[in-house]
Amino acid sequence: MPEFRKQRFLGLHWKAFLWLSGLLLCLSAAFYTLSQYHLTEQFRAQRAAEVASYRKQIGGLFRGTSDRLVRLAGAIPSMGDLGDAIKSGNRERLSAVTAAARYASLGYELEVQRIELFLAGEKGEERVWRWTQTEAEDLPEPRLRGALAEVRREEAPVTLLACQPLCLLNAFVPVLAGDENVAVLSVGQSIADLVIEFRALTGADLAIVVPAGGNGGAHLPAWGTVVPALTESSRIMPLLEDLSGDVPDPAALNDGRLVEWRGASYEVHRVPLAEFIPAETGFVVLIADVSARLAAIRAAARQG
Repeated sequence: MPEFRKQRFLGLHWKAFLWLSGLLLCLSAAFYTLSQYHLTEQFRAQRAAEVASYRKQIGGLFRGTSDRLVRLAGAIPSMGDLGDAIKSGNRERLSAVTAAARYASLGYELEVQRIELFLAGEKGEERVWRWTQTEAEDLPEPRLRGALAEVRREEAPVTLLACQPLCLLNAFVPVLAGDENVAVLSVGQSIADLVIEFRALTGADLAIVVPAGGNGGAHLPAWGTVVPALTESSRIMPLLEDLSGDVPDPAALNDGRLVEWRGASYEVHRVPLAEFIPAETGFVVLIADVSARLAAIRAAARQG
């Protein structure tokens, strides 16, 4: 074969080789991209289902705690002579009965922190008796008066959350004598068990975030909020501090956001507290470590 034809043949051979190599690289890249896209979409669908499950879990935990408090508040007047003393309207008799009351077991077994009794007075509802497991601070006066007025008006229980800094779920329940609403009994329980139970059920982290005014807890100045209750505070609080600096409006987390933080990947969602406790301000932050799952997606996409 003449030399120029030989060189031309070799040139065509290398061109074909390079073209096939480029085609294979393009196909490999396309397959990798499609594979990663498919796996990522699966991940997003799974996460959406998990977040929906988290919301149901939180709602169930709040409802369960609220229902137990309402039942407990309804049962307390039947303990001993308290109910008769309340219905009699005799302040001296009521004072004697409440002075002899012992409710420590409610604190130990049910995490009840506070029980209060309010009777109608000349200036509205008056607190006539109080039992506390700890020195929990009083509810802010506007919230207290609003809850008492609603119970009187609707003759139905009202539940509210207050953190000062101890987070208590408070149930206000009417005490009826015949058809007459003669008193309001309030029972407050710590939500610490609720937070712990959520972590145990889901493996995810949770933070209760409420407005700074009138509430206590670790501050997030960028959001004007405090965090009175959360799981794994040593890890989650620094994450929230950095996140609040990067995301000025927490509502931007409503649809979820992937956050890379200190070598790990977290998916963060914001859920308004009003979804679980009507008219309640503040929100819940749901945090899930998805590092291992994202690493598995990348590895699977590479392997094809």
